[in-house]
Amino acid sequence: MTLRLQDRRRRYGNLAKGWVLLSAGASSCVAGAQFAPPGAVAPIAPAPVSLSFADSFRIVTDVFVGRNVVGPYVLSWRGIEAGSEQLTRNGQRLRADTDYKLDPKTGILTFTSALKSQQIARIDYRFAPGKALANSAGLLAPMQFNLFERGNGAMSFNALFRPAVGAAVSPNGAGPAGLMLLGFNGNARISEQSNLTSKLYLDANGGNLLDRSAVQIAEKSKTSFGLFSAGFTRGGSAYKAADETGIAAAKQALEAQASLNPVHGIAASASFQQTSDLPGKGKGATVTILGQKLSASLGATTKLLATRTDTTTDAPDGTSVSRIANHFQVDQKLGKITSATAVIDHIAADDGTSRSVLQTNSLSVRSQPITQLTLSGTFQNRLSATGAEDSSNIRIEAAPTQRVKLSAHIGDRINQTSTRHQREATVEYVPGKTLSLTGVIKVNAEAGDEAVTKGVSATARPLQFIEVGGGFRLRDATVKGIPDPTGPNTYDVRLSVGLPRNLLKLTGGYANNPEDDKGAVARARSSQMALQSTLGRFDLTGGYQIQEEYLTAKVASILDLKLGWRISRLTQLITSYRETQTQDQGLLSSDTYSLSLTHKVGSLFDLSLSGAMSQQQKDGLQLPNPDYRADVKLGLRF
Repeated sequence: MTLRLQDRRRRYGNLAKGWVLLSAGASSCVAGAQFAPPGAVAPIAPAPVSLSFADSFRIVTDVFVGRNVVGPYVLSWRGIEAGSEQLTRNGQRLRADTDYKLDPKTGILTFTSALKSQQIARIDYRFAPGKALANSAGLLAPMQFNLFERGNGAMSFNALFRPAVGAAVSPNGAGPAGLMLLGFNGNARISEQSNLTSKLYLDANGGNLLDRSAVQIAEKSKTSFGLFSAGFTRGGSAYKAADETGIAAAKQALEAQASLNPVHGIAASASFQQTSDLPGKGKGATVTILGQKLSASLGATTKLLATRTDTTTDAPDGTSVSRIANHFQVDQKLGKITSATAVIDHIAADDGTSRSVLQTNSLSVRSQPITQLTLSGTFQNRLSATGAEDSSNIRIEAAPTQRVKLSAHIGDRINQTSTRHQREATVEYVPGKTLSLTGVIKVNAEAGDEAVTKGVSATARPLQFIEVGGGFRLRDATVKGIPDPTGPNTYDVRLSVGLPRNLLKLTGGYANNPEDDKGAVARARSSQMALQSTLGRFDLTGGYQIQEEYLTAKVASILDLKLGWRISRLTQLITSYRETQTQDQGLLSSDTYSLSLTHKVGSLFDLSLSGAMSQQQKDGLQLPNPDYRADVKLGLRF
């Protein structure tokens, strides 16, 4: 339809004739709307219909189906003509700034009251070609119609429309087809304790039906003697809505499970799962898993558990690999103070040309004859293709008095190639609140080599705001009976000064040949300083560490700065900076800037949003391609 610019009244009068076309288009485009998981509040894209005036402007009609949210609802175009919109809700005209707000630059529409799920909003607006841009960011416009809902069943219709992401749009709005998915969901109650659910998704863009569609059927039944379930899921090789529907593309899965109610303390269950790849061409691999489980409680002192998992992988070339894993476990209480656990694990793998078997037998015993004494021990035997290996560990922990704690560990490992022995004893003495002493001795022996470590560490608090600590570890080693004078000794000292209420705390330390928690010794000297302060809602921490290696010319340093702001009792914003430098034959420097937000969700969860940017320098030159990282974490507190 083409109109002259000079006759504006006639142009607007003719729009009434065009509404018939627009209304018909709007009703047909509802099937092109989208759905999202229940409860998700995402920007909502419309189902658009346009009417073009070649020599002046274009008129577009967008239709939205309510989701019980005020928005944001995103128009098909941004940069539209301000004040040109006409918005109705279920045929009722709405007023700007009173019933809704519209940003013509971004095309974002927000209602003052939620658009309910049974309501449909329609907006007509105009824009000048060349001045507006299409909102083709792939936003979802959720839509769901409940076809019927009765006591024993329900059926709903869903639609999902997603424009092609990043696709070029022609001046008349045409572009490559995106995703248009039609979904049918069904739920039927076969009996009082049996439910059948089904989902069918069809791609309205056409093509091969099996490749572009997905189906999911699941049934669960509960009877007086057990629980049974079965399911079938299939997503075609060209299925494009895996993230939105939860059905994986190019996969077919068939599964069944059965669990019987315990009878005289004995419970049995079995499962079957078969997953097949569905490539666009040729045959895919198939993985079949059979599982059985049997558990029993024989009185109050004995528990049995037996499981078997049979996994078979069939490759497209006809080859097959099988793996059978058997697990048997017995938990036994031996009186009130002693408990024992025996485990047998047997794993057999066969790929058609070779077969491997691994069996592990273990026995663990734990006893606490008195409150101040705990004894534990484990013996393990491993049988594999390379031979047998036996290992044993015994640990003793005792607290004869409130000021003295003793612990001892004995470990042995024997195989066909070597024998290793470990012995360790620790004594901790706390004569008062201001002093604690710890002594340790370790002996490691293997293949004629022996290393003995003896050490003492102490921590003292002469004043309330001062803490001093330090210690040493002396090492003597022999290689094939010959003393080795190169064994490094460790010395460390640390000092901490703090003011009340965490206003300021300074910590410094020095270590020669430091040893980490795993017993690894670094041939280097290390110095570090740290600062921590809390001022109202702000937390400031900083630190500097430098380590110089003895055997090489390598020097490494780390500078850390962090500032935290507790916005509320549940929310904290943290910004940090870290600089690391490594000097050997050259100079490598790395700078990392990060920002994170942590929020406590209730009493169980922590939600963390963070982002970081890192850049490196080599010999004073900036390296290209900085590293950007963003993380979203949900933690469970327990």
